[in-house]
Amino acid sequence: MNSYNFFLKYKVPTKYFDDIEATLDLIYEAGCDDAMVNYGTTGIIKLDCDTTAGSAQDAFDIMSAKFKKAIPEARLVEAGPDLVEATEIARVMGVSRQRFRQLFTQNADSFPHYIHGGSTQVWHLAQVIGWVLSNNRTLAKGDANQLFDLSRAAMKFNKATTEELLRELH
Repeated sequence: MNSYNFFLKYKVPTKYFDDIEATLDLIYEAGCDDAMVNYGTTGIIKLDCDTTAGSAQDAFDIMSAKFKKAIPEARLVEAGPDLVEATEIARVMGVSRQRFRQLFTQNADSFPHYIHGGSTQVWHLAQVIGWVLSNNRTLAKGDANQLFDLSRAAMKFNKATTEELLRELH
């Protein structure tokens, strides 16, 4: 069993914000006691999880099921770590932002392409960690394989959410 740190962000009906203490009780009674619950934006609840499980995917599945037990109408908005900017990649790699940009430029043929450009570029963390592992580079701290599994599980959760939203557009 490993410990996994990740987040799940949900859109929930605003009625759950009428009595936030009762909502927090529902969440903790459903078994989400290994998560910090954030609710600053009305309609959004974010769980910062520190969960022990057999795999990263299990950790996501367990916490998601517990939260959905508390608030069945909740819809996943985002799971992470998945989408990251250059500053976060540099932090994970233990290099400056400038050094990250240099690595990105020097390895343009093999480095994963960002999924969103413009003033801020965004990458899938799993793709970046996959590149780090395949190029024998190291991370600033932590287990690269575990972070790869965690970010890949988050990416799968986000993909499933996107596919569900696309089905609803018909």
